[in-house]
Amino acid sequence: MSGPTRQHSGGPGWQMFVQVAEVVGEAYGLEPIQPPHTRSDPHSPPVSPAVLDLLVRDWSSSWVLQAQGGEQHLRHVRQMLAMKSPCKHPKALEVLSRSSSRCYLMPFPGERIAMGSKGRLRDMDEDFRESLRDYVTALVSLAGQHVQTDRHGEMLTGTQLAAKIKNLSDVMKKHRFGFSSPCQMAITFHNQRVLDIARADHAVFLREMNGLSQRMVDCLKVDPSAMAEQVMEQRRTLLERCWEEMKELEETLLRALEAELIQEPETFLETYGKHYRCHVISQGAMDRARRDHADFLREKDGLSRRMIDCLTVGLSAMEEQFAEQFRLLLGRCWEELNEPEETLLTALEAELIQDSETFLETYGRRYRCHATNQRVMDRARRDHADFLREKDALSRLRIDDLIVDPSAMAEQFQEKRRSLLERCREELKEPAETLLRALEAELTQEAETFLETHGKRYQCHITNESARKDYAAFLKKTNMLTSSQELEARCKKLLERCRRDMLSKKEFPLTDLDAALMWEKEDLLRRLDAELTRMPMPFQEANGKHMIL
Repeated sequence: MSGPTRQHSGGPGWQMFVQVAEVVGEAYGLEPIQPPHTRSDPHSPPVSPAVLDLLVRDWSSSWVLQAQGGEQHLRHVRQMLAMKSPCKHPKALEVLSRSSSRCYLMPFPGERIAMGSKGRLRDMDEDFRESLRDYVTALVSLAGQHVQTDRHGEMLTGTQLAAKIKNLSDVMKKHRFGFSSPCQMAITFHNQRVLDIARADHAVFLREMNGLSQRMVDCLKVDPSAMAEQVMEQRRTLLERCWEEMKELEETLLRALEAELIQEPETFLETYGKHYRCHVISQGAMDRARRDHADFLREKDGLSRRMIDCLTVGLSAMEEQFAEQFRLLLGRCWEELNEPEETLLTALEAELIQDSETFLETYGRRYRCHATNQRVMDRARRDHADFLREKDALSRLRIDDLIVDPSAMAEQFQEKRRSLLERCREELKEPAETLLRALEAELTQEAETFLETHGKRYQCHITNESARKDYAAFLKKTNMLTSSQELEARCKKLLERCRRDMLSKKEFPLTDLDAALMWEKEDLLRRLDAELTRMPMPFQEANGKHMIL
């Protein structure tokens, strides 16, 4: 640490020097005067003790200058401080008595430097230039042996130390070196530190809010007006804190700080508003995509619950439909987003894919269940159809049909239906009462249709059988004197009665009954003819005119 220009050896001046060093050290987190450095790591290279370098300019009290003159001057100062008992300035004596403390005396730099030159080497006097060159050379040669630490013992880099020195220089320039005392300097540094902390906190706040504005979810939670209120509240809090912490309150500094805190957020708030509007547009586009995808999912979910519809779209076809839906939705989002962001689209795509994968897994399971159920129900339908064909064939036979009356046939169908439904209930992968009820209704409808037809056929058969019995009874009453005209009249009468009774029975044509009756009549006539053949000839001649062969 270099000392200020000194041309006298008064104790109060040195004491003030130490006090100022303490004030500056406290303000910037530095040791006022670096203590000797100790090696914490035994394997680290040796470092010489920290040095207090006092540089005294404009020295004119003796002809001996540079390091030699500085050593004589430092010895003289120590002697002067130690002469008085008790010592009035023990801190200054202790610091100057360290073996590592050094002093370097430099002459007056010359009139051109003193009159406001820019400090160029050519403006300096020759002896001052030589002293400066010697001092800098010695300082550079010892640079590797010095370690600068802060008040907590942490090592400082050259960049960190340079920043602290520059800050101190800026403060000194701002106040134009107008410190009336070390106490005033301490107050100024304290106030400056309070203001700097407020600025730093405000900068951190703006950075955090700017980061928030980059994230759509967080940004949309705080609209621009609410953000402006937060910035205003932050500014108010910082100014109140400065008001409370500053010593010897300076209205000018507070007003300057307030102006800074008002001006800095203007650009941020403008940018934040732009980000917010972009996020609103992006959110709207993404929400529309989500709603459309949700509608698409609901539509396909409803389809997957209906067996007939589900089985018309296989799993691979459904996957293709979803892939096409992704392409359309993401393409539309890309067009609608104000500033398309790959991150947003990637996140949206991942979200839609996740929902779709869950649905497609469910769809595949439902499809397989529907396929199994369809096979089970189709087999039941086939078995029922075979049963119908079997009973239909029986119902067309006159003899067998008479054995099974409509009520017995209905019981057979009811038992068959119960058996088929029970088998379906056992074989369905996911028994669905709705499917079973639908199948039961279908089988019941088919059975009712058949039973209605069977009833008509049965009635036709009953009518037909009654006609046959009546005709047979009539034939039994006939004798050899019965003419063919009487037989035909009787047959016609029976046919008319059947036609009247079976008028609405379309299932059993009258032509069949007519043919049957005519066949029985011809059969009877053939039998009668055979009997007449075996009769005596007179009887045949007497009655031959009545026979129809």
